[in-house]
Amino acid sequence: MNIDGIDASQVEGLKTPFLESSSQAPIQEQPPEEKQAETAKIEQLAQQAQELPDNRPDVVARGRELLADPNYPSPQVEDQVAKILLGVEEEAF
Repeated sequence: MNIDGIDASQVEGLKTPFLESSSQAPIQEQPPEEKQAETAKIEQLAQQAQELPDNRPDVVARGRELLADPNYPSPQVEDQVAKILLGVEEEAF
């Protein structure tokens, strides 16, 4: 098998954007005031995330209720989940 003289344009895997000339303008830097606005927004989101509780007591209580329920999950739900995990059936719920 001789690979000398391969034309890269004829090989599908070699047709990539980095081989093509770029006609797009370079990315322009944001003005300082926009950077400050984004920084303030990120700081605000970080503060909100820190204020969230480590756990939600209502969700934990519901989980304990379901854990104590011998009928949860139902056999039908177990079958559906098993089929989804095995790739036999698409999600039905």
